[in-house]
Amino acid sequence: MKKQLVLFTLLILVIFSLQSCCNKSEEIGRYELSDFEKSFIPYEKGQNITFLYSGNSKTFSCDVMSAGMFETGTVSEHCNENYYSYEFKTAELSSNIPRLYVSLQVTPVDFNPIMSIKINNTYFNFDITKEPDLDTAYILNAPFTKVYKIETSVNDENVIIPKQILYNKTFGILQIKFTDDETYDIQLQ
Repeated sequence: MKKQLVLFTLLILVIFSLQSCCNKSEEIGRYELSDFEKSFIPYEKGQNITFLYSGNSKTFSCDVMSAGMFETGTVSEHCNENYYSYEFKTAELSSNIPRLYVSLQVTPVDFNPIMSIKINNTYFNFDITKEPDLDTAYILNAPFTKVYKIETSVNDENVIIPKQILYNKTFGILQIKFTDDETYDIQLQ
């Protein structure tokens, strides 16, 4: 019994001594958001956006539940692994009737040029370094300039899900088009 206790104690000492040989990981690069990148998410917490549903011509409100900038680092799981840190900007919008949840995230272009938009359970990704698809788009007879046309990679016409977004940097989501061709269109006050 005494021999086992000594062996166990030695084992614990060896484990702790190996951990102390491990140098702390270091940040080797930092990516910060530029004004250009920040401009892709125009929402502010507490903001209210009104949409018109084409199916019944009724309006509904979508609230910006959160919006802000954050910083994180890439994960380092091994001793001496260095890491990068980067800023990202997010916003979350929500509506109860109809049930709508929107999440947006943008990171520095040098880290990842793809902006992520999630509507309910459907993902949309687009490269913010590309030029807008449309010079002008008219939604409910209102002109919107420099509009991006973003489509999901999900292609299931049997399920009613968002399939396309019209988006610009001034207002954010201008229109959500569904697989049944119904739309939620931004309605300016």
